[in-house]
Amino acid sequence: MTARFDVRVQDREIHCTITVDAALSAPVFCFSLMAPGEVISGGKPGAALGGHLEVALPDLAPGRPHEVVVAYRRKRYPPINRAWLPLGPYLRHAGGIVTLPSAETGVRTGEAPAPRAAGADTLLLCPPPTAQVLTGGVVEAGRGFACDHEAFETVSGIRVRARTRDVPFLTPDGLPVTIARDGALPPEGYFLVIAEDGIRLSAPDRAGVLYGAVTLRHLQITHGAKLPAARIADAPRFGWRGQQLDCARNFHTVETILEMLDLMALLKLNRFHWHFADDEAFRLEVESYPAFWQKTAFRGEGEMFPGFRGGG
Repeated sequence: MTARFDVRVQDREIHCTITVDAALSAPVFCFSLMAPGEVISGGKPGAALGGHLEVALPDLAPGRPHEVVVAYRRKRYPPINRAWLPLGPYLRHAGGIVTLPSAETGVRTGEAPAPRAAGADTLLLCPPPTAQVLTGGVVEAGRGFACDHEAFETVSGIRVRARTRDVPFLTPDGLPVTIARDGALPPEGYFLVIAEDGIRLSAPDRAGVLYGAVTLRHLQITHGAKLPAARIADAPRFGWRGQQLDCARNFHTVETILEMLDLMALLKLNRFHWHFADDEAFRLEVESYPAFWQKTAFRGEGEMFPGFRGGG
């Protein structure tokens, strides 16, 4: 069985239209909102916990749309964007579960511009370095860089989404990289010279070498194979540069977490705040309390807790 699920917002009301392709007797419409909600029309309120709602529907006939209107209980919580629409919707009936298509989420940005490499008249780096000087000309880096420092090996493992056709980072016949230790530079800082005859990188510690390598990788992503010749001096403004990921309220796969860690490394962040436990779920397998995570690791139909924020 398949079903269609359409959602639209009218003032503070959320209009949900459900269309099934086979008859359903006494189904229950289950979904989650960002905060407690209420049923305006289209069904009878059932079990509710937090933002999770269950609505008892009349029998559904195939091909005949049925509208359910809900709203946030507090009037100061209007559905201001699509993130506030129903999450994880499904129908429960005597024969099992019918998963409804998720409402459209995210930001509508229109057509993405065609990827193109930045020119030699600027340095596209994020975050921008402390100081930079373009020395004129272009450095060919299509074969990548040649360096045996383990920090460069680490950076070569960062998965990236390049703006242009990606080029290799480390190759034996790449542009040679010379590394020197300079204790006068600030912790985690580096001084980078990009020239036609090679790369010269000075740093006081391993972190500085790593971030200098990240800068080279970043320039490959934004400029392609041709890098602007430049001198770059950089050091972190903040020692703690973190990113939080809330896996308690919103389930994320291991692959998603690994991709985010790679993106953090590319942006020179150095602290990962992993919010893996809250009242909605506990995501870690703790050997000393097996029943704890076994009962609360997931939310949704058949679990201890219903599908807050879409389940998972």
